[in-house]
Amino acid sequence: MLLVKHVILSHHGLLEYGSPKRPKCLEALLVHMVDDMDSKVNAIGKYIEQDQTPGRWTALNRNYDRFFFKPDWAAPISSQSFD
Repeated sequence: MLLVKHVILSHHGLLEYGSPKRPKCLEALLVHMVDDMDSKVNAIGKYIEQDQTPGRWTALNRNYDRFFFKPDWAAPISSQSFD
C-alpha cells in the first residue's frame, strides 16, 4: 500500500509541477514518465489540429521551440479525400 501511495503522490514528477514527492522507485518513475508523455502528445496533437498555417508544417511552437509536420489526419475535412 505504501508503494501505491508513493506512485500516486509522485506522478507529476517534480515539485515545480505540483508533486508533493519526486519519484523514488522504478514504478513511480515509470508512471510519471507515461503521464508526462501523454500530456505532451495530447498538447502537440491539439496544437497541430488547431494550426491555421497553410502547408504541411505548423507555425513555430514556442513551448517546444520547433515546427511540427501536419499529417493527413490533421487536414481540414473539406480538403480530405475520401476515395
